[in-house]
Amino acid sequence: MKITELRKYDSLYVLSKKMGSGNILRSYLNLDKNIPLPIGISHGVDMNHLHEVQDISSPEPLHWCYNERIAKRARGIKQCVHLPHPWIILKELNFEQVASNELLIIGPPDGKTNNLNLLKSLRKKNITNGDVLIKQRGDIDTSKNFWINEGYGVVSAGSSNGEFYNRLFSLISKYEEVVSCSMSSALIFSAALGKKCSVLEDYLMTTYELSNYSRFINFKGSVAPVMLEMIKKGENVNLINFAEDLLGIGYLDQPTEMKKKLLINIEEIQAPIHHHISRSFFLKKFYEILALKLNKPSLTKMAFMDILKSVSSPKVSIVNKNEISIYLFGMSDSNFSSSTVKYQANITEPGRAID
Repeated sequence: MKITELRKYDSLYVLSKKMGSGNILRSYLNLDKNIPLPIGISHGVDMNHLHEVQDISSPEPLHWCYNERIAKRARGIKQCVHLPHPWIILKELNFEQVASNELLIIGPPDGKTNNLNLLKSLRKKNITNGDVLIKQRGDIDTSKNFWINEGYGVVSAGSSNGEFYNRLFSLISKYEEVVSCSMSSALIFSAALGKKCSVLEDYLMTTYELSNYSRFINFKGSVAPVMLEMIKKGENVNLINFAEDLLGIGYLDQPTEMKKKLLINIEEIQAPIHHHISRSFFLKKFYEILALKLNKPSLTKMAFMDILKSVSSPKVSIVNKNEISIYLFGMSDSNFSSSTVKYQANITEPGRAID
């Protein structure tokens, strides 16, 4: 498809812009800024932990497949682009990593209950110092003060804008050891950088999630248990190889070759927008125009009744979960529970803590 045609829809191609994936790829391939990137990519790492490929429903006509597991599941839904995850590109460009700090603690979505539970888990492990990595979601000053008062440091990679991955890479690179309370993407990124990794097996977090959370999550199909077993056994070399493979190091090639393949993929695009539900040609065009006018990419994947429900009576789930326990031993009443509540803007946002 012609670049000029794709450029009309660039405002809907948001996934590669959120974490800085597109910026990293452009820089590595020396790609002209006028060429749009109609490529959807998972936010964080797709661990095969969802029934669908993570973020496959986005409007971008191409999907950034950084390993064969993703590519296999995406085929028949979207055209695949075989590229390494941006983290692998950053590692290629920043091969000298000097660790000056000892311990990084990957925290949960910050909130009073989550922080108290994390502190309890850390004390059980006799971890009395280190820097807590806090996600920048809403006001985090209360959490900062909590951890500082408890004798820990606090760090953050900031909001998920175009420089997020660069900041996170620089941050994690400074540490020798990483401990996580969940199967965070940051744990996988840390493993790929050769950090000594460990997890808190007894940690329970509480967050708001999408209303259909338990229907689309797929703990059983995830590759997480394999990685967790490596962490428990201290298999550091295998862990590095596993993380690098998951992030697509096998797709890393000379920039000129990667650029050539990408431009061919873009040229082969048949339609500028992916509609994740079946629609007639005229309805597709209607929703595309509406999405552009309202700057709402999600309209391309939602049925009319879903749109109506999201406006009239939106719901979210309150989820209590011990991710490490679920991945290692399976889901049970002791490590997972969920309930539904009414959605309130800026309060019950999916991904945030409940207090």
